Amino acid sequence: MAGEACGDARALAKPVCLPAGTGHDSPALHAGVRASLRAAAQLARPFWMSERRYQAWALLAVLAGETVASAYMTVWLNAWNGRFMDALARYDAVALADIMGEFAILLATFVVLGVVAMLTGSMLQIVWRQWMTERFLDAWLGDSAFYRIERDQQVDNPDQRIVQDIDQFVTASCTLSVGLLSTLVRLVSFSLILWRLSGPLNMHVAHRVVSVPGYMLWAALIFASLTSCVTHWIGRPLMRLNFNKEGAEAHFRFMAASIREYAEQIALYRGASAEGRRMRASFDAIRGNFWQIVRFNLRFNPLTTAIIYISMIVPTFVVLPRYMAHAVTLGGMMRLSGSFAAVNGALSWFVQNYQALQGYRAIVARLDGLERAIASRQSQGAEDAGSIVCSVDTQRCLCAKQLTLRTPDGRVLTRDVNLAVHPAERWLIRGPSGVGKSTLIRALAGIWPYGSGQVTVPAGGGVLFLSQKNYVPAGTLKAALCYPGTDDAFDDDVCSNALTACRLERYAGSLYEVSRWGHRLSPGEQQRLAFARVLLQRPDFLLLDESTSALDPEMESGLYQTVIDRLPDMAMVSIAHHRGLDALHTHSLWIEQAHMASV
Repeated sequence: MAGEACGDARALAKPVCLPAGTGHDSPALHAGVRASLRAAAQLARPFWMSERRYQAWALLAVLAGETVASAYMTVWLNAWNGRFMDALARYDAVALADIMGEFAILLATFVVLGVVAMLTGSMLQIVWRQWMTERFLDAWLGDSAFYRIERDQQVDNPDQRIVQDIDQFVTASCTLSVGLLSTLVRLVSFSLILWRLSGPLNMHVAHRVVSVPGYMLWAALIFASLTSCVTHWIGRPLMRLNFNKEGAEAHFRFMAASIREYAEQIALYRGASAEGRRMRASFDAIRGNFWQIVRFNLRFNPLTTAIIYISMIVPTFVVLPRYMAHAVTLGGMMRLSGSFAAVNGALSWFVQNYQALQGYRAIVARLDGLERAIASRQSQGAEDAGSIVCSVDTQRCLCAKQLTLRTPDGRVLTRDVNLAVHPAERWLIRGPSGVGKSTLIRALAGIWPYGSGQVTVPAGGGVLFLSQKNYVPAGTLKAALCYPGTDDAFDDDVCSNALTACRLERYAGSLYEVSRWGHRLSPGEQQRLAFARVLLQRPDFLLLDESTSALDPEMESGLYQTVIDRLPDMAMVSIAHHRGLDALHTHSLWIEQAHMASV
């Protein structure tokens, strides 16, 4: 397993090994900030141009208005602070009473604005997340993209990217964008105050007096620029570490979920110890990445902590010459210090949000990678080897013409297959293991692209595929039986009759019982449930890939005969090993390595 190949994560200087697919799915992961911004814009743009755009833009306008109003209130609070300190310096009790009344108004306004921001921001986030989740779900489930991504191992854990990363992307997009807007408004507002109140700084340079107008604004610009450059220089590795962290955590959760999914099989194999080893090996990747982040923070956190505390005293020392020269009052000094801190804070937005920004870039890279994987029709290996063309024809025939089947790495399994399956024909496919029998069935079903040639399915003709292990969703038994249709598509009597015909009469009265039927039913019962689906769906073409492997020969023959009797015009293509099925098929195929012979 990938987790076992990671080696000893205690070697902290070494890169952390992650599951296959991680780190190979988005150019935004390896490129610079511009690529991340382009990817983020590409992810966000469809929502802001969708049918929900009017509601989204209205909510955004309210948020922007609240941001501007809050910035104005901050300016007001800065002026209030100056008047408050001047009144204290004068021991003016009457003025203090009026000033405290003004503060009550400020406080109430800030509370109202905070509630508006919380409510509006929450509404925007849930609307955006719902729309984006539905869009990704439709794309992931449409055109069998979910199957192609897993088959070709294009990206890791697409389910987590939809469930968790979209939520984090929307939340971070709203938080960072609103924060940036607030920062820009405060920057402009307090820069004007700082320019107007700080006055010039006169310096003696080479026997000349040099006057620097608005010197505190220039000091804030220089200080913020220096701290931002140093922070980015030291913090560049963080984005990759965050990306690796998400991948390692997702892989660990996947392995834990697999133990729950296959609990019975693991218990029968006495595989608890093996699973423990696999889980610990997977956790080693988390631990290794964790200590890499700790090592990074040992360099990064002292820098940001120092910047925070230096920023607290720099404004006072910068304005101190003006105060000592009696050019400003104590209240004016406090107002200038607050304005300097506000400008510096706005200019240091990048420093203060550096870790959040790098985490955001990792999220963007994961979602961009999933979107690219969904959009890609096939992996590069399939493109190099050609692909099987699937088409629809008006003739009632399932056909394969000049079909060559390959593995994803290009190895030829079967070459030049020509097959025509007509209504009421029943074909039995046999051959040694590994020659491509199951691959041929999947090509006829239209889900195997590797190879060349053409597969033609009849227009409007239903094709149903039964595999050795069929999917049985949790919920009511009727919903599992009617899958992929809805449980109201068939009458209860029809469903009970189908169960009885497929030797599942003991469950005929349990149609509305809710359970995890994929675990409750035995493998043989699950295969009989799949045949009951055939009786309900009534397909024109039925493809069976060892779909009766868990049944005894008598039960197997009985199910085949039931389907043949009830659906006499249905065509069938089967892979099976029991000789007793020969008499139930009208044609037989024997597949050899790289060629096919028919009998």
